[in-house]
Amino acid sequence: MYERALSSLREKQYPTAISLLGDLLTLDTEFRDAAALLAGARQSQEFVDIYYAARQAQNVGDWAVAARGYERIQDDPDFQDAGPRRESCERRQRLADLRKLMWQHAEMGDWRSVLALHRDLVALDSSATDPSGLVSRAHKEIIYAMARKAERSGRLTEAVGGYKEVVRLDPGFRDAMFRLRRYRPFGE
Repeated sequence: MYERALSSLREKQYPTAISLLGDLLTLDTEFRDAAALLAGARQSQEFVDIYYAARQAQNVGDWAVAARGYERIQDDPDFQDAGPRRESCERRQRLADLRKLMWQHAEMGDWRSVLALHRDLVALDSSATDPSGLVSRAHKEIIYAMARKAERSGRLTEAVGGYKEVVRLDPGFRDAMFRLRRYRPFGE
C-alpha cells in the first residue's frame, strides 16, 4: 500500500495517494513517514484545485479571483506559470477597473477625469481603444463647456471657435450648431 502511494505521488495522482495513505494510517498510525506524505499530498491536491479554479476564473474574466488563486501557489515549482498568470490577471483587472471608473466619471459629467483615466489606461495598455466613444465625448463635452463659459462671459469670438470645433467633431452635438449659427457673425 505504501509503495502504491509513493508511485501515485510520483505520478501526481494525489487523490489516489491520499486514499492509500489514509487507509495505511488507519491500519498503522505510525507507519514510516506516511503522515507527512499524506499532509504533503493533501497540500499538493489543494494547490492543484486552486490552480484549476484560478484557470477557470481567468477563462471567464474574473481577474481578481484568478490573481488571488495564482498568488497562493506561485512559489510552488509545479506551477511555474502561476506568477506570470497572476501578473496578467492583475493587469487585466486594473484595465477593467479603469474602464469602470471612466464610466462612473462620465455618468457624473466629470469629463476631465475621464480623459485622465484614459491616459492611465493607455499607459497600461497602448492598444486600449476609446470604450464606447467616451473619450471623444469627453473632448466634445469639455470644448462645449468652454465655449458656453466664453459665451456667458461675452467672449463671443472664443465661443464661436469652440462651437465650430464641436460641430466639426459632431454636427449633431447638443445645440452647438444652433449656437454657432447664432453667434457666427462674432467669429468672422
